[in-house]
Amino acid sequence: MRAAFDALTEGVLIVDKQGHVLLANSVFRAMHPEPAIELTGKRLKDLAWLTAAVGQDPEHYLWARAMREGAQITGETLRIPLRGGLGGIRRQHARRTD
Repeated sequence: MRAAFDALTEGVLIVDKQGHVLLANSVFRAMHPEPAIELTGKRLKDLAWLTAAVGQDPEHYLWARAMREGAQITGETLRIPLRGGLGGIRRQHARRTD
């Protein structure tokens, strides 16, 4: 399963209702300033490089809104700082699965 997940060309992150990383594919992990760091189990609000793009308030995170509203949210754009200081624009999609 990990190989198939890592074969995706876009960064994908799966989180639980408390905002802990359950799974991050290789593209998403490569965005991290230190890509060798294991993200599984980390709280998203503790990832400073990510909160720079999504803000400090977990209630406003796209994935938190999708879980709360029980709806798919698509097409929102975030500026996520990429490794090496280069900026990037990423289209974000979130949906709740139970």
